[in-house]
Amino acid sequence: AIGVQSSTSTGAVGAVALGLSSKAEQTNSMALGVSANAAHERSVALGANSKTDATVSTPNQLVNGLWYKNYAGGSADSTISVGSDTVKRTITNVAAGRVNAQSTDA
Repeated sequence: AIGVQSSTSTGAVGAVALGLSSKAEQTNSMALGVSANAAHERSVALGANSKTDATVSTPNQLVNGLWYKNYAGGSADSTISVGSDTVKRTITNVAAGRVNAQSTDA
């Protein structure tokens, strides 16, 4: 942990916290930014006041009355957060990802 009042939890092997009051609370988690909080295993909180949330798997999705099923990568292992319930951010300068049955691009 680097930064005033930054911390990694006891037993959180591989956890990294960088920034004032940042916290990496679980194994292999990373918090980067002032008051960033990576509270879930293998999660990443990027930016001031970002907080991770529980992982959400999305193997199927209903869109305009049509079901899209068995997404590649539909079972999520961890999460990356760039904000929180009250802090919303956009991600800019991102290239388009592939859209096909095997794609795990976001």
